[in-house]
Amino acid sequence: MSKSGGAVQNVIPPTQGGPQEHTSPPLGIWGGQRGYSQINNNLLLVEGVAVLIGWVVEGAFLTGWVAEVATLTAVTHAIIQSLNMA
Repeated sequence: MSKSGGAVQNVIPPTQGGPQEHTSPPLGIWGGQRGYSQINNNLLLVEGVAVLIGWVVEGAFLTGWVAEVATLTAVTHAIIQSLNMA
């Protein structure tokens, strides 16, 4: 118990497992809660760009597969026609 300004206050030392007032991420290079959320936003932006790039690459693969099927179909058709001509 300590007195400050006539009012009696209960002071719980941190070693006794009292309520923690500081719940935000530690300060330092992250710059506290605001900097921490900014880093999360940047990571989400990077992740979103990576997903979009992945979709573009996947689209290129699908386009390649369509072209491959079209080529195989044309070659097969040409072989069948040449066999029918003989």
